[in-house]
Amino acid sequence: MVQVTQSQQLEYLDKTFFKESIDNSKLLKEKEFLKYDIKVGLFSVGIINFKKFFQKDSEIIIVDVKGYTKGLAKLFFNLNVNYKSFFLEKEFLTLKLIKLINEDGNKKREEILFNNRLKKVYYQDKKNEEGEFFFYENKLFDLVSGIYFFRSNINVFYNGSSLFNIPYIHNGEGIKNLKIKLVGNDKISISDVYYRSKKFLCVFESTNKLFEKRSEVYFWISDDQFKLPLRIETKTRISKIKIELKNVSDYIK
Repeated sequence: MVQVTQSQQLEYLDKTFFKESIDNSKLLKEKEFLKYDIKVGLFSVGIINFKKFFQKDSEIIIVDVKGYTKGLAKLFFNLNVNYKSFFLEKEFLTLKLIKLINEDGNKKREEILFNNRLKKVYYQDKKNEEGEFFFYENKLFDLVSGIYFFRSNINVFYNGSSLFNIPYIHNGEGIKNLKIKLVGNDKISISDVYYRSKKFLCVFESTNKLFEKRSEVYFWISDDQFKLPLRIETKTRISKIKIELKNVSDYIK
């Protein structure tokens, strides 16, 4: 059954969102491979890899995100996810998101299709064959394309403001705003090397059983031309989680 839902009108705190950032968005590197380690305390419990590349003979960027739990963590929470986001390089027009999730043997496939001309997005859960349309007013992202859009425009977003909203859709619950607050400048250590960074805070809503419905997420972006996500910290229902970039030296010498 297909349902039609009218989303609320989205407002942005920074009006340069429409003027400078959309027209001049440029990805920081044509190809990128980022490797992250997930830690609970001193123990490594999982891996997340981001691979960004151009679709052959096109201006479409593909970001392939793969994550999984490992070691003893699999005994408590066996998770394997693969997100694949498609979007246009310059305009940052999101085209499609494919989500493959295997949680303790329960497999799920979801797709989100964007029609930027008609300003509507279609969500479908392939397993349950449910589909929903959502209408939007301005620009809309999935979480993956939103990350790259944010990285490419940090200096524009926070020019005279400490708060910015990114509209996104992640599942069938509809369109939401991710409010990202600039906490300030910081230095963080990775493998005993210190890196200049900017620290941010957002409140993320999750339906995952490990997390609270609304969780505070802190993250650090390198304060240089690469704008690398260096570290993410949040809390689960059990303990604190730290996600840290392992191959930072491939980009920052």
